[in-house]
Amino acid sequence: MAKMEPLGGNKGEGFNDVGYEGVKKITVGAEDVNITYIKIEYVKNGKVEIREHGAAHGKLKEFSVDYPKDSITAVGGTYKHIYSYDTTLITSLYFTTSKGFTSPLFGEMKGTEFEFKGEHGEKLIGFHGRSSNAIDAIGA
Repeated sequence: MAKMEPLGGNKGEGFNDVGYEGVKKITVGAEDVNITYIKIEYVKNGKVEIREHGAAHGKLKEFSVDYPKDSITAVGGTYKHIYSYDTTLITSLYFTTSKGFTSPLFGEMKGTEFEFKGEHGEKLIGFHGRSSNAIDAIGA
């Protein structure tokens, strides 16, 4: 599957979660104006490996995936320029699985909408982007 370039802002440090077989659980932190945090529990060689990006504050919600029977096939949401922070940030996220389950909406749908889907329903096996005290950009 081709890597889909991240959307959102250009601040923060880059992250690149690659080399995983699937995702078991995602935890997302959200405040009023943006997504602050994402923790992904990946599976690699039968073991769970955790990657965290951003800062764990705001309202935290989880989305579990019945991996290996189910896989994440899409991630979507919105991004917007936040004038009080003078930067563009991810404002909402959601995830969809191969069995048709969709996560709760993390954050609020404000700004430009995006969605990354695996070609022909292929699973997404890693995420990349930029983060600091928030999630600045995300891609798959």
